[in-house]
Amino acid sequence: MTFDPMQPYGEVLETTVRVASWNVWSRFGPWEEREPVLVAALSDLDADIVCFQEAWSVDDDTQTDRFMTKLNLEHGVQFGEHEYLGIASGQAVLSRWPISESTSLKIDAVDKDGSGGGATFARIAGPRGPIDVVSLILEWRPDLSHVRSDQLTEILQWAKELSDPWHPLFICGDFNATPDSDELRALVGLGPVHVPEMVFYDAITMRASGDTTTWSERNPFAKIGLYPEKQLDHIFSHWPKAHGAGHPVAASIIGSDPVDGIFASDHFGVTAELRY
Repeated sequence: MTFDPMQPYGEVLETTVRVASWNVWSRFGPWEEREPVLVAALSDLDADIVCFQEAWSVDDDTQTDRFMTKLNLEHGVQFGEHEYLGIASGQAVLSRWPISESTSLKIDAVDKDGSGGGATFARIAGPRGPIDVVSLILEWRPDLSHVRSDQLTEILQWAKELSDPWHPLFICGDFNATPDSDELRALVGLGPVHVPEMVFYDAITMRASGDTTTWSERNPFAKIGLYPEKQLDHIFSHWPKAHGAGHPVAASIIGSDPVDGIFASDHFGVTAELRY
């Protein structure tokens, strides 16, 4: 095949997949009042793939099972990496299409005041070929950028071994880090990369307009933390594959307004349309 500099990826795909990611804040705060607000926002969005962080699990009841039913997403996986007051909290992937493979990674906290991290991997049997997805959460503390960097390196190496280089790969979640942080600059190739060949496009930075804050003082669930306003939640896609698969074409923040005075979570969510 001859390389065409005017079509380096071949004929570029016009079709897309809609992906959403949201830290749903487990069962904290008025969770029973928050749940229908989350459901309404995600129902309106009608995403093909939804990633959750801090999805709760109590006995045989899981947030993923509830939302699969409410959102008409027939497939989902959830792993609970951490437990607090009898409630397991973990990362989930929900999908319109079957999930053929899934597994998880738990990363322990570096000290008693840390939260650790974790990730769920899912291979989705999409209608135009498989899609590999990671839903993750990283250490929250502002003083632990170096720890988040190490966690991200571990997760990316794990994801590289699990994923297929020909599949689109999306890394979504609550990174607890802003686009200008060292750990995320490395992820998009603005510094030495965490893992060779693992460089990504930042869908929100590339395509969202206006305010991209996901941790906002407008949200009383976030305001009580007394932290600066930041964009902590992201959707990254691995360098586009043949025909531009994975290339972001649109992105936005979701859940940034309350419903009857109730915000859906302490975080706002994010969504992106990616070529597929």
